[in-house]
Amino acid sequence: MTSILTPRLYGRVARFTIATGRAERDISADLNGALAPVATEHFAAITDPRRIGELRPLTATWGSRAAMYALRLAPLVFVRPGELRAAEWSEFDLDAAEWRIKL
Repeated sequence: MTSILTPRLYGRVARFTIATGRAERDISADLNGALAPVATEHFAAITDPRRIGELRPLTATWGSRAAMYALRLAPLVFVRPGELRAAEWSEFDLDAAEWRIKL
């Protein structure tokens, strides 16, 4: 498993500790090169619009019923996954066919 503590993030944490009086100096410069770079992994994606239909039958086999419906709804509403997960019924006006996301 890859560590999420990158030198940049550690620097932010170190500056916070200085600002709150928990440390006297930022030692993140001392760690430059000591932490392994974060390895990123790219996930497969369907980029050809004609093939998007192949994805729908697979959604019935992934996770919970809520996940299945979210996967089917996502391409129709074009919102970020976090907005879809945090959606509240009060945001929807079904009569007007509107979804107003609360900020």
